[in-house]
Parts: sequence; structure tokens; C-alpha cells
Amino acid sequence: MNIFNNIYSYLKNNPALIIIIIFALTLSAYLVRLQLKLGVAYWDIFLYLNNALMYAGLGEGSITQLPPLLSFLTSLFFRLGYVKASPLYLISGLIFASGIIGLYLLLKLRFSTKESVAGAIIFSSFTLVLSWAATGSLDVPAVCLAIWLTYVLVYGFKKDQRALILVFPLAFLTFFTRYTSGLMILPLGFYFLTIILEGQLKKDHLLKLALGFLIGLIILAPVMGFFYSKLGTPVPFLNLLEGSVANDPAQGDPAYLPGKSYYINHFPQYISSYPVNDSYATMLYPSLAQTNMVSYLILIIAGAGLLIYAMRYIWCFKNFKTSKRKKALVLVAGIILSLLFIFTLQGNSYLPAAVTMLALIFLIYYSTKNQAGKNSSLDMMMFIWFLTYFISHSFLIIKVDRYFITTTPALAYLLILGFNQVQDKLSQLSKKKISAGLLAIILALLLLFSSIQPYAYNVPRHIYGDLETAGNLMKDYDPDYQDKVIYSDYWPAMSWHLKMNVKRGWPKNFEDNAQFSRMLLENNTTYFINYYSDPPLNLTGFVEVQRVANIIIFERVEGF
Repeated sequence: MNIFNNIYSYLKNNPALIIIIIFALTLSAYLVRLQLKLGVAYWDIFLYLNNALMYAGLGEGSITQLPPLLSFLTSLFFRLGYVKASPLYLISGLIFASGIIGLYLLLKLRFSTKESVAGAIIFSSFTLVLSWAATGSLDVPAVCLAIWLTYVLVYGFKKDQRALILVFPLAFLTFFTRYTSGLMILPLGFYFLTIILEGQLKKDHLLKLALGFLIGLIILAPVMGFFYSKLGTPVPFLNLLEGSVANDPAQGDPAYLPGKSYYINHFPQYISSYPVNDSYATMLYPSLAQTNMVSYLILIIAGAGLLIYAMRYIWCFKNFKTSKRKKALVLVAGIILSLLFIFTLQGNSYLPAAVTMLALIFLIYYSTKNQAGKNSSLDMMMFIWFLTYFISHSFLIIKVDRYFITTTPALAYLLILGFNQVQDKLSQLSKKKISAGLLAIILALLLLFSSIQPYAYNVPRHIYGDLETAGNLMKDYDPDYQDKVIYSDYWPAMSWHLKMNVKRGWPKNFEDNAQFSRMLLENNTTYFINYYSDPPLNLTGFVEVQRVANIIIFERVEGF
């Protein structure tokens, strides 16, 4: 009971946290309700649902090496007999709510209460975050867990070292939510290094981290054991990570975009945008939408504040108390690293650019740490978080809007930092104290209302509802369908709706319909479910037996 009394006492003394908890749960519940109306919104969600069937012992799964956490949690509902997509939406929504709360707590370690509330609202109101938060996709849950990982690390060193026990367990959970979360090692590693340089690292800190690592191994061991039993290797994700670093060509992918300016070009749309022609797709993919004017307002104000902030570091370097020779060496090293960073931006792999960026920011920290203030290490860590993912995803030749979600917690932090600096400057110029966080709160509420309104009115009913109807038609047409070999060009969805392993059949991978037909016949296929083909398929040895909208069920003709 003592722990509940402590929680009650803490909440009683922190009414802003209560407001954020209510806001986070209300927004998440609202988004989950809309998602139930919408249904599965994206191809990959079917993969996670099929893997959840596998973890529940009800199916074979789709791509077994995918990050397992969300699918595993969903499988717990399946084991209870509730085999629907809704648990995945609910889990995503709850993790999203926790991320909003976690970001408030993280910001509170640096900013005023109002600024922290504003930052949490801003993060949750980004069009890109809002439209993906409860879909069941991995991106938002992964960054929400990354928020908590960052919070417990900083809180553990700043406030209560017991929190450090949670660092490694949260790190493993975050990684197994989305593998690119492994890049968090750069900003978190930087912060840990600053703790060492500032002489704050104690033996008790290391003991708590070591204990947490042992607990983390308890999480890690069964996951790696499962991968080994299914795939013959405990670390199948290494191939995925190596591919992202090598940046191998993939011209056949519709998201093949080798240029590095994609995310810069669409940056304002990710903050706030509104749909074109009432199309939900332009909410899900903001690069197709129109930018909201509030996005430009936020960027201009925050950009001015971050420029003020950067000028402070230039002043700090001028007052860097050291010998002229050492100061000159630091300046030369900074110029070399800057030129090297620009050079690495022209390369094929993001890793050299990310490492050079990290070295450059560390040099800035080292040369200004005595003048820049106690929060400089936290500020720079968030800069590194943002730049790490901004750079890495800009380098990847496969670009999808939702990948930018990885930057959004750090982006919200930097926007609040910018507002904070503008507010301080206005207070200095007017010689009158402006209420801390007032500007941030106003801009946060503007962003919330400008983002939620178009989202609320442009959610259709079941984007892929026809696929579910096709699955029901298949069940009615042939009750013994699970004993047959079925192929589909939308195999993840049909595997989910039919609760069986529907095989991948992609006509565009073949020279013509005749070659594709031969492949189906040679693999003893009974049914082929065609989601959409233009021009329509004409399959040798198969006849159309059912149709719904653009979906056709072909059955093998007896004798072929």
C-alpha cells in the first residue's frame, strides 16, 4: 500500500501531471475508436497480426524475424480467444499515451511545467504522429518506449539512481519494438560520456546499470532462443541492420527515393498538414498533403529561438578559458570535423556522417561545458537524437513518411527549447517578465486544434474491408479451404482473414500471365486471390468463381 500512497501523494502535488495523464488517455482512446472504424490501414499491420497468431500458437506467422514485442503482446489477447485486430490498436494506443506522459516528465527535467505540458501536447499533435499512433504500426510505440528509456537514464543520474536499473530492460524492449531504435545508442552514449567527464559517475550507478543488464538478459534470452528455433540464428536482425548501413539498391520498391532532400522538403507537412480532396491517404502520408500555416509559424518562432541558442555557444567558445594554443587546436579540430561531416554527407552510408556529427557536437560540448550551463548535455543529447535519425533516414534510398516519426520526441524538445529562448529574449527586451511557457502553450494548442480537426473528419470506414469480405466469401464457398494451397498478391491480409498460411503470389514478378499461371499450377495451387491487377489477369487453368469490388477469387480448373 505504501507505493500507492506515494503515487497518490506525488500526483496530488503535481496537478499538471494529472492533466497530462487525462489528456493522453483521452486522446489515445479517441484515436483507438477512430481506428476501430478504419480497420487495418497499412500492409505491414497484417504482418504483425499474423505474427501474433504465431506467438499464440494459432498460425505460422508472416515474416518471423520482424520485431516481436507488439505481436507478442497482441498474442496474449489471442490466447484468451479474442482473435481480432482491435487488441493491437489498444496496445498501440496505451503505449502512445504512456509516451506523452513520459515526454512531459522528460521535459520537466529541463523546462517549466507549462513548457513541459506544451511539449507533450506538441509531440502528440504532429500530423505524422497523430495519424499513425493507434494504427498498430511499430513506429510510434518504438519512439514512446525510447522516450521512457531516455527519461530513466537522465532521471537516474539527475534525481534517483534506482531508475538506472530500468535502462537496459527498456533498451531491449525498445529495440524489439523496432530495430532502428538501436541507433539510440548514439545520443544516450553521448549523455553517459558527459556524466563521466563531469565526474558524476559513481560505483552505485554502475551497480544499478549492471543489475538492470542482468534483468534485460531475462528479456533477451527467450527472444533470441525463439529466433534460433525458427530461423537457425539468434540474431536475424543483423542482416536488416547491415542492409540499412550498406544502403543496398532497391529500385523495384515504390518507395525508392535515392535523393537525400526528401525529409527536408516535407518537414513542415510532418508538423501539421491537412488532407487534399478529403483523402485519408494524405493524412497517413503527409508528404501528399497541404502544409498548415501553423506549422510555418511554429518553425519560424522555434527557429529564431534555436538561432539565439546557437549564438550563446559561440559566445561561450570565445570565453573558453584555456591556453591560446589549446583553443586554436579546438578551433582547427572543429573546422576539420565540419568539413569532414559535409564530405560524409555525400557518401552512400549514413554511419560515417552520424559518427562525425557525434564527434563534432561532443567537441562543442567539451569546449563550452563550463560556460553553457548545467543543461547543455541534455540539450545536445536531444540534438544528437534528432540528427541521428534525420541523417540516417535521409541516407536510406527507401523513404517513407512514417520513418520520420523516429525524430519527433527530439523535435518536440527542440521546439520547446526554441520557444524558451524566444521568450527569454522577449523578457530581456521588454524588461518585463513574461509568464514562463505562455508562448509554448499557445502554440501547442494551435497545433493540436489544427491537426485533430482534419484528422477527425477524414477517417473512412475499413480501407481494406473488401479483403475481409473476400475472406468470408472464400470460407462460404469452400469450408475446407484450409486444406488447400492458396496464393494471393495480398498474402499478408488474406493470411490474416483466412487464419492460414496464404502464399505470396505477385504477378508482376513474372514475365507474363502464362509464366505466372505455370508457377501456380506447378505448386498445386487450388485458389488464387487477386487483389488488384491492371490489366485484369487471364490465368491459364483457372476460372473466376467469386468477386467483390476489385478482388477476384480464381479456382483451378479440374484436369489442369
